[in-house]
Amino acid sequence: MVKRKTKSSALGDDPLAWIASDDEAKGKAIKKAKNKKTKRKKAKGKTKQKSKIQKEKIKTDETRLVLDSIITINDAQTMYTQLNLLVKLKQDITIDASAVEMLDTAILQLLLAFVNKIRAQNREVVWSKPSEEMINRATTLNLQAGLGLDGAT
Repeated sequence: MVKRKTKSSALGDDPLAWIASDDEAKGKAIKKAKNKKTKRKKAKGKTKQKSKIQKEKIKTDETRLVLDSIITINDAQTMYTQLNLLVKLKQDITIDASAVEMLDTAILQLLLAFVNKIRAQNREVVWSKPSEEMINRATTLNLQAGLGLDGAT
């Protein structure tokens, strides 16, 4: 077997460095792999911590969903979970969107799917004081009627 030196190439370190018979090269490659694994674990821990924070952004009580001021696509998974819990309640739902200052299109699409699911169960979604930004975003995407924001109070 030919001994190879691990040189940085234009694309990064030699991906085959661990094959080299040189113990030092093997050690470096193993150390790098361990460092990457550690970084992934740390990043995963931050994601879990972030999820806890996101759960606080969307609050629910029995039949009321209170939307936070800023809801981005990063909050979609948490919101989906909350909406599914509300679907299971089998009661009419009130959504308080008074604090909404910014929301992503993905969130509006998620809310539309939720409203359609609730309506399919012969239940109602009542909007409580939707913010002007919420109404403007829905109108821009022509979703105000689908969401039921036409006659929102």
